[in-house]
Amino acid sequence: MAFAALLLQACSSGPKPEDTATEFLKAYFSTDYAKAAEFCTPELGKDLTDAVKELESLSPEVKELMKRHTRNYTPQIGLVEGSKESDTVIVSYTIVNLPQADSISTGGEAVIEKQLSLVKVEEGWRVAALNNNR
Repeated sequence: MAFAALLLQACSSGPKPEDTATEFLKAYFSTDYAKAAEFCTPELGKDLTDAVKELESLSPEVKELMKRHTRNYTPQIGLVEGSKESDTVIVSYTIVNLPQADSISTGGEAVIEKQLSLVKVEEGWRVAALNNNR
């Protein structure tokens, strides 16, 4: 009986999709796109890397403005849709924009609702698609 409980615990202690989503969003909103790509499928990781190359051509002032703006975003994981035993889940999240340090904000707290699609791979969960509207 103890062996069965240990086996069940070992099987259920693997990475959770919401953990991958949280780490991805932390990296993404801190503009660490190389780290964010590590949490993606190879296809999405390549798309993200290609987009970063385009961002590198922006002026230093614009890049700093983007970093300052996204620093005010706080992503919060919500509902996980789909069985964790399946190969694909949808993770809903909200982005809370704290405007006090944002010089281009119109004031007030903004909440944006988005979703990520995650797929199960051998290493755990990977983000396959982002910014799907709810």
